[in-house]
Amino acid sequence: MRTCESVDELANELGVTRQCLYKWRTRLEAVEPGQAAARPSTHALAHRKEVLQLRFRKWRTTNIFLTEAILKLLAERGILTGEEVLERVKKLKNETPLQFRWMQ
Repeated sequence: MRTCESVDELANELGVTRQCLYKWRTRLEAVEPGQAAARPSTHALAHRKEVLQLRFRKWRTTNIFLTEAILKLLAERGILTGEEVLERVKKLKNETPLQFRWMQ
């Protein structure tokens, strides 16, 4: 990066963001010559994965709650029938949640 004319060009060439390049540089500068760079522990990665899964479940629960409230409001206004609301709520709860790569 020090000899590169443009960090943006280098980032594009490597297919990463500028911020990623700066993180790599910081990590490599902290390593003594001939020493391997430290990698995050598997415990930290497992913890991060668990946190992301919990956030996703909370988001999904909140999304279902808000969607139900909107559907009930539409029924109260006469836009949907009670049957349509029940059918849509049932379908919403039965849908398989999105699966992200980091959740597997």
